[in-house]
Amino acid sequence: MQTQLNFTADGTVSTWVYNPQVARDEIANFIVPEDLTIMLGEGRNFKNLIQRAFCPQYQSVTRKTTKSDLISLYKKKLAALKESFRKVQFSFTLTSDIWTSSHQRTCYVSVVAHYLDDSYALNKRVIGFRTMDESHNGEAIANQILEVVRDFEIDGKILSITLDNASANTTAVEFLTPQLQSYIKGYIVHHRCVCATL
Repeated sequence: MQTQLNFTADGTVSTWVYNPQVARDEIANFIVPEDLTIMLGEGRNFKNLIQRAFCPQYQSVTRKTTKSDLISLYKKKLAALKESFRKVQFSFTLTSDIWTSSHQRTCYVSVVAHYLDDSYALNKRVIGFRTMDESHNGEAIANQILEVVRDFEIDGKILSITLDNASANTTAVEFLTPQLQSYIKGYIVHHRCVCATL
């Protein structure tokens, strides 16, 4: 760590300490919402900008280090989201969809949770986004959704699931209903996507 003096407007002097770990953390926090490349911290132009305009002590952060910091940030955010779900007093509704990337020929499944917080504000969180290598039959779809909701420990709070109109999705809900228990007990409401039924 290196220190420098910080002069405030009223003339007082304080010590500011450069902390490389704080710099690493802030680069990771900056990259995610701005959707920037993990090479940002090691770029020569970025280093020049920071050193000349903000902090002469700044040293480049490699993309390998930034990748590690991003994974660490993801784990912290995930843990915080799971903890917040434990405090939700109401039920959750889910939406899920499966699609195939045309250029990669890879299938993806998403699971999105919708819920009200203590202030009755509607929240939406993507809680599952993963590749799906198996057949898109009802049981496989149900298993993917079930893995996600169990990971977030909300399988006892599901009220409804919105899926498109494919017959496999109807079968998926049949598989899910005995596995998920909501406060209404005994069944899960299956909403069919309006866009898919037009």
